[in-house]
Amino acid sequence: MDNKNRVLHIVWSGRAGGAERFVCDIGSHADTTRFEHIVCFLSQGGSFAAAMEKKGVKTYCLDMKTGFSIARGVRIRGLIKRIAPHIIQSHCRNYVANTVITTLSAPKKVYFEHGSDLIAQNQNREIRFYNRLGRHYDLIIANSHYTRDRILELTGVDARKVIVFYIGIDHELYHHTRRDDTLRQQLGFTNKDTVIGTIGRLVEQKGIDDFITVAAELAKLRRSCRFVVVGEGHKRAELERMADAHHIDVMFLGARLDIPSIISTFDLFLFTPKWEPFGIVVLEAMASSVPVVGYSVPGMKEIIDRGGGVLAKKRDPQILARTVMRILTNRAQYANLQRAGLKNVRANFNIRKRIKELEALYSKLLSTT
Repeated sequence: MDNKNRVLHIVWSGRAGGAERFVCDIGSHADTTRFEHIVCFLSQGGSFAAAMEKKGVKTYCLDMKTGFSIARGVRIRGLIKRIAPHIIQSHCRNYVANTVITTLSAPKKVYFEHGSDLIAQNQNREIRFYNRLGRHYDLIIANSHYTRDRILELTGVDARKVIVFYIGIDHELYHHTRRDDTLRQQLGFTNKDTVIGTIGRLVEQKGIDDFITVAAELAKLRRSCRFVVVGEGHKRAELERMADAHHIDVMFLGARLDIPSIISTFDLFLFTPKWEPFGIVVLEAMASSVPVVGYSVPGMKEIIDRGGGVLAKKRDPQILARTVMRILTNRAQYANLQRAGLKNVRANFNIRKRIKELEALYSKLLSTT
């Protein structure tokens, strides 16, 4: 008889994103003697679904075209009944799926708040979600203290249900001791170039427009600076026009699957989000021994305060550009940031340790009546 605890994860899609990647990491690093992780993608599977299937994780794709579908709600309920999970963990705000989940008396219900929409400029949808559905979960996991504070500030959820859990990464996948000179050459960079890059969806939240304004200031200070943006999104054409208007050459690489190699071509990671609940890409940069410079936003501050980067409190492109130049020209400070960032990731954001802690939370939850 199978004595494993089954955990069913509900995710909107398998596209490249923080929530999707975290679920993939859970499947990769879970204790398979105690837990079986199963993933339901409400819409399409995508690259993460394929990666999970290769690792033996069961996945289901329901092909929802819109956020609301009564027929898919019936399928979700049927899938839950067939799998009979001990825990359901939702990673998305879909009303149909979460309504089905919260109307079940069993199993244990966990909501993982990844935070981006909750700390956006208009939170009315998120407030309604928590007050109608979120409060019915047995446990709500926030990806940062800032995210937890926002949940409690905006909603009527019982504070005792809301805990903080930092996501991690597999730091061993990153090139922390060497730079990928071959890829640098393929991208057209020389050894004399200073490559400054960022990674993120090309949407308002990620502040790529601010990256461009800082890049324009940096181009005035050092002619050898080269700028790279990795990611895709609906603002791409607008951002490309903005770079042209500033008369700077920004290389837009689109979505990439070789992130560890891409980051290893960077000399500095410039991160300028408008708001950020956490910041996985910051961990990736530090795991690659690439110093991080950016604007101080609460979620990212929780990472950088432990070492590996410098954050400017004022959103001023000239100030941030001077900060970048100070680090690039001070080799001792640069090396200290490299070492501190790698140490920070290994000590506090090791995915294997984080998954063990998550499994301990599962076990504690299952032990309660």
